[in-house]
Amino acid sequence: MTLNGISISDYYVIPTIPDHLSTYGIKQIVDRVKDFAETIGKTITPLGILATKYRAQSSVHSAQLNILKRYTEAPLFDTVIPENNDIAQAAEFKAVSTMRQKWGYRGQFDIYRAFTKEILDRVQVPVAQ
Repeated sequence: MTLNGISISDYYVIPTIPDHLSTYGIKQIVDRVKDFAETIGKTITPLGILATKYRAQSSVHSAQLNILKRYTEAPLFDTVIPENNDIAQAAEFKAVSTMRQKWGYRGQFDIYRAFTKEILDRVQVPVAQ
């Protein structure tokens, strides 16, 4: 993330793998963006923390999610992005006709749809049902 990108933003999301090392710098990110926002005279709000590459069978991931839920400066999104091959391959170029084809048929599309809805709810944009 660059300061130029942050300077034109009103909000930001912090993606992280829910393990100790990956989440270690979250407070520093929030503090750095807050200091920068004050310097340029703008409010830049952390929308929240997005857990990615989540492995349900990992006790470390489960424990770290519980810790992140208690973090108050950037709330944890309810949506959790699991680790799976379809999501990992989504950035590859391949001809697709639908978002479900791109993101897979085992719920990945629905996970990203839920995350998008959470973002829109947090920035208070009405969502058509």
